[in-house]
Amino acid sequence: MSTSHSVNAPKAHETTPSGDARSQAKQANRLAIMDAARTLFVDKGYGAVSVRDIIRGTGLATGTFYNHFQDKETVFRAVIDAHMGDLTRELVRIRRGADTLEAFVHRTYSFVFETVVREPVFYALIFRNQAVIRAFYEDVVLGMSISSLESDIRDAQQRGLIPDDLDVGYLAAAFFGVGHELGRALSQRPRARQDPAQAASVATQIFLRGSARWGLRAAGAGVPGAHGGPAGCMVQGHGVHPWTAGKGESASEDVRSVGAVPRE
Repeated sequence: MSTSHSVNAPKAHETTPSGDARSQAKQANRLAIMDAARTLFVDKGYGAVSVRDIIRGTGLATGTFYNHFQDKETVFRAVIDAHMGDLTRELVRIRRGADTLEAFVHRTYSFVFETVVREPVFYALIFRNQAVIRAFYEDVVLGMSISSLESDIRDAQQRGLIPDDLDVGYLAAAFFGVGHELGRALSQRPRARQDPAQAASVATQIFLRGSARWGLRAAGAGVPGAHGGPAGCMVQGHGVHPWTAGKGESASEDVRSVGAVPRE
């Protein structure tokens, strides 16, 4: 009796080439949907984009879209999450490795602003759809996790870099506020004028000079202009405030009266 019919039959546990091809095609379709959605969300804004628009941008069948995503919200979240996870992990590594407050602040801003320049499409997506991101992600600013920053601030407090009696939530909000506005300004500049190192230096000075009021110590080494600089302001708050440089002592006193520069 011939047994040739069973000799060439594939074993059940073996992966056939056609199975690999299907898996690769499925992944390619998912990425194509995300790419088309990202472009539309940047160009038109989330509210003006429909699932039909996304499907039309891929050339895929309607059923293929729904094999991967329930609706446009799920594809929007997928686009954000794909970037945010890697970004957050790297920022945690940077902040946990900092041995001074200045390193904590400056290295964080440097990495974020370098990413703004390196990935303009993602940050165009962020800035174009801020209201949607706030609605979907209460914990995200500039594509970064606020809760991870708060956790890293607590770690820095335990390591003695930040006084442990300072409010973590307020510090995180201030940190993100400076970063958000400078990041937006950086992203809107012509490519030739985008300088992430300069933006990081400015953000660091703003944060550290403001923080000095609450007793945070910050050496100026490594941050251009941190001690004095063009504005003539010391990190520790002993010099003339940058807003009033050249305006005389009375102007400085006015700023001190509302708490912008601490008295010693």
